[in-house]
Amino acid sequence: MQITTIDMAQISIETIGGVITLLFAMIILLNHRKNRVSKYFIALFIVTSLIFFSEALVYYFRGNTDMFSLFGNRAGNFIGFILNVVLAILFNRFIRVLLEERGVIVSPYYKRGILFVAVVAVGIVVLNLFTEWMYYFDVANRYHRASMWYFYTLLCFFMLLTGMIISIKNHKTFGTRMCIAVVIFVFVPIVSVVIQAHFYGISIVNIGLAISVILMFFTYLYDWNKHEKGIHETVSGENKIINTFVMFFIMAICISASIVSCIIFI
Repeated sequence: MQITTIDMAQISIETIGGVITLLFAMIILLNHRKNRVSKYFIALFIVTSLIFFSEALVYYFRGNTDMFSLFGNRAGNFIGFILNVVLAILFNRFIRVLLEERGVIVSPYYKRGILFVAVVAVGIVVLNLFTEWMYYFDVANRYHRASMWYFYTLLCFFMLLTGMIISIKNHKTFGTRMCIAVVIFVFVPIVSVVIQAHFYGISIVNIGLAISVILMFFTYLYDWNKHEKGIHETVSGENKIINTFVMFFIMAICISASIVSCIIFI
């Protein structure tokens, strides 16, 4: 099996991103936050982690034409595209739950509209298994976009933008910090896709996505502590969580260094 230097770098980046986002999900679980918003944050981090790992598989298998690599490349791309839709659904549900937590009832048409768009997007990915309208693989087992990729991407952007618009519409309820974090969460992947379209063969979308989720989580954590606890308890709680994050960040660096070393050795 042959792996280029660029592919090796991408595998390292994607694997590190997957480990770090998975650790964030573990941190939330260890802190025993049982409200609905925290559960959606756990789901967002887990799905983001799986997207990283699926992308790592793609870069590992592409360019190799043995049967296992052919299957692995196709499976990695299929899972990644499905998880993008799942992430968009979770983001919109997170927005709805956050509003309901603060006493705002969202129209049921919002939920149904997002679900309809998600079903169409998933349908495109599934149909591509038989039609190759969205993407295809050449004889060297390398991925190429087709015309329906742009329609699928627009559907994902539509779901993200809808959640952002709802947030901006209720910015007084959300608070300025959380509203800005949501806008960043939406625009960073969009900008990353535009940039990546001009540098075909590398992936930066997942990095921007992970940074956006982490920023949104810290923003929510700050607002939650500020509004739900007293001053002394807030400081104590924040210090505990910060210490936990520092510990896991050090662990993530150590694990990531080991992963990179193994990949380079291989």
